[in-house]
Amino acid sequence: MLKEFDGSYGSRFSSRSEAFEELVRSSLNARRTAVVLAGGPAKWLWAPDAKCYRPLIRFMGAPLIVHLLKRMKASGIGEAVVVGSHEVNSSIFTVAENGSSLGMKIKYVEEKEHNGSAHTLSLAEPHVSGPFAFAACDHYFDFSLSTIYDFHARQGLPATLAVYYGTAFEWTKSSLVRIDGSLITQYWEKPARPESHLIATMTGFAQPEIFDLIEPHGSLDAQFAKLSASNKLAGCLVSGNFANIHSKKDADAVVLR
Repeated sequence: MLKEFDGSYGSRFSSRSEAFEELVRSSLNARRTAVVLAGGPAKWLWAPDAKCYRPLIRFMGAPLIVHLLKRMKASGIGEAVVVGSHEVNSSIFTVAENGSSLGMKIKYVEEKEHNGSAHTLSLAEPHVSGPFAFAACDHYFDFSLSTIYDFHARQGLPATLAVYYGTAFEWTKSSLVRIDGSLITQYWEKPARPESHLIATMTGFAQPEIFDLIEPHGSLDAQFAKLSASNKLAGCLVSGNFANIHSKKDADAVVLR
């Protein structure tokens, strides 16, 4: 068996132990899951100027959702669970299908009742069994999910949010946070004026235990604020490019750095 193993993998690695480590890593990555938050009434995600739903707005030559799924795949995520209305899920399926063209598996979970983004996330519970990533369907970013996962694994907390500290700053469509060390100690949901220049990206990693800690209704922002108040939410600082895209106008206005 070892001779057969060496014949198949020996030429690709400097040692047998390195080959075994890579096989284990690949196996773990294939089982790592991400939740794509695409919930809410379909009309809320419709972008009139782009004549499509937000995940399909074209940006840098491809729909937003394709950029997101490729970023997930590049970070070692083998399966995505898309949670949204029938209309939005169907639109995403037209470009991503079952994920095979992107080298991953995609499941679609229909949100039949719309009770806020916390409810959207809760619908993914039956489909995750370990640490999982989550991200909004209408965001673009190029920071590494692998870096956030490694950070999350070291914290021992129920959830970790990617906190953007790039030079571009717009709080009108985003929530803001305050960080002390690795803990998010304050979370402001779309404040009327900036209380911080650290943006909560609605991207991160969580443990399955989060479903026991959050209420399955209302906004995820409100639930994250509750977690931060009890010192159960970590913040991983990220830089690079990040944009919250609700329209073609938003996409056209993005200046990548």
